[in-house]
Amino acid sequence: MTIEREAIHKSEERLIVIGMIVSKEVLAELEPIYQEHFFVSPYARIVSRWCINYWREYKEAPYQHIQDIYESNLRNGSLDSDVADLIGKFLSSISEQYEREKFNSEFVLDLAEAFFKKRSLIALTEDIRTALIQQGVERAESLLHKFKPVEREKSKGIDLFSKETILKAFSEDTSQILFRMPGVLGKELGPFERDSLIGIMGPEKRGKTFWLMEFAMRAFRARCNVAFFQVGDLSEAQQVRRFHVYLSQRNYKKRYCGKILIPILDCELNQRNSCSRPERTSRTGVIREDESILSFDEAVNYKACTACLGNERTGFLYKGAVWYEERFIEPLTWKDAYKVAKEFVEISKGKRFKLSVHPAASISVRGITNILDSWEKHEDFIVDVVVIDYADILAPEDPRKEFRHQQNETWMALRRLSQEKHCCVITATQADAKSYDKRSIALSNFSEDKRKYAHVTMMLSLNQTHEEKARGIMRISKMIAREDEFDILREITVLQCLKIGRPYLGSYI
Repeated sequence: MTIEREAIHKSEERLIVIGMIVSKEVLAELEPIYQEHFFVSPYARIVSRWCINYWREYKEAPYQHIQDIYESNLRNGSLDSDVADLIGKFLSSISEQYEREKFNSEFVLDLAEAFFKKRSLIALTEDIRTALIQQGVERAESLLHKFKPVEREKSKGIDLFSKETILKAFSEDTSQILFRMPGVLGKELGPFERDSLIGIMGPEKRGKTFWLMEFAMRAFRARCNVAFFQVGDLSEAQQVRRFHVYLSQRNYKKRYCGKILIPILDCELNQRNSCSRPERTSRTGVIREDESILSFDEAVNYKACTACLGNERTGFLYKGAVWYEERFIEPLTWKDAYKVAKEFVEISKGKRFKLSVHPAASISVRGITNILDSWEKHEDFIVDVVVIDYADILAPEDPRKEFRHQQNETWMALRRLSQEKHCCVITATQADAKSYDKRSIALSNFSEDKRKYAHVTMMLSLNQTHEEKARGIMRISKMIAREDEFDILREITVLQCLKIGRPYLGSYI
């Protein structure tokens, strides 16, 4: 028996079968519309049948048990040798690449529904053509009238008042949560979820790229597939160097090396020497009676203290402040960067981080979507988080419209991307010229078109005075949040050291 070996490899069928192996959500929604003959590849038909049968018996996805099912069929001789070889190679190629907790099931379900529709229509067309030739018009019309379109229950609409609908809506769907930021910042911002569009607003050179990198790396560390699109601010080499400075916490530029001070969390009560808690790490303060603060070199015996941070039940107050630790930084070499990168990738468990660099205004959201489509088809790369640096310099979706409307179209397209790919899209935007001299950005400081606020699920502002920049402090505020309370005046103080590529080292309110 001769088998065409490329039918499922790097194709829609491959992604659908992977979804059936790892996700019970995929199996639950596909079972009512599944028909084995929809698949073209012989071994896609076989593996999908195994998955459906497993679901019907156990109400779970087979996941790692798919290997047991395969080996059982090998032993009993029910597989043709060529098909068995293809299935074996397929299973080994996905063994460490997918995990159930972060699998993008909604994207695969959308893909499968569209694929099944296409395959059912192709089959109908062939049957009608055959009927017309062999049995006449009446038989062909009969086939047409009996045809039932392939459609998931969800696509038909839901019963608003059913128990299943209400239970699903009120249950925490952890599969939608992709990653969280640590500390107070994470508590204030909440989890970053699928189907969301996050914006970061700040004046020029406020550190927006660093924050986009921070979110991208946090997502990858949480084992998400991440796509980072650099669209004009940095060259490929510049962007790559920045990521490796972030990972190693060492700069390649000598002027940022040697002895440097790194901001660390402290408590103001510790600094004022007014804390009586036994666990306090310092026995002296750094704030003088005139409210001036000792320099790091002057405070020889002083130690930062966070004993009360997160321990509100002790009855002791924690009042956030910044102090420093001295660190000696050696210039980063490519060998050092590569060593750290290998160690970092090992924790990803098969997840991938892809960087795509483009000149300013050379690629639109549609172009980004096309790239993601290509990665899905040819590399099995189903994205969880898309980071774009940054929205304002993307090419317009429709160049014929005036610039303000082009900006609105771009933000609408970004929102559509998050919904179509069931991913989290994170990007940045410039604040207007009036924001440069303001202590904190207001909603009125948007650039070009305020309608971008209508499309985001959350918009963050980056606020910083010259003094705060020198001290390694930034204030972040939720300007807009679609499903959470937000107060633009409630700011989270964040410690940072951009010399080592880190915009986030700790946070407090």
